[in-house]
Amino acid sequence: MVEASARLARWMAQPGRAGDYFLRWQHLLAGPQDALIELMCSDSEEAKALRQCTPFAGALPPRERWALWRSVRRELEGK
Repeated sequence: MVEASARLARWMAQPGRAGDYFLRWQHLLAGPQDALIELMCSDSEEAKALRQCTPFAGALPPRERWALWRSVRRELEGK
């Protein structure tokens, strides 16, 4: 979460960015982790919108992210 907070701070320092979304992320990162996880896993319109500019982008290297997706797909397919 430290990296996400630092990335968000850099984004917020740039003019003309998605300020409302950044403020919401700032609030989520400063709050209880359960609320953050709940929103990140939610299918709500707010969650979908926030995921379009998530400060967690790039947190996992591509190979690790792909391995995670494969693992989830196998689990969902019952393999």
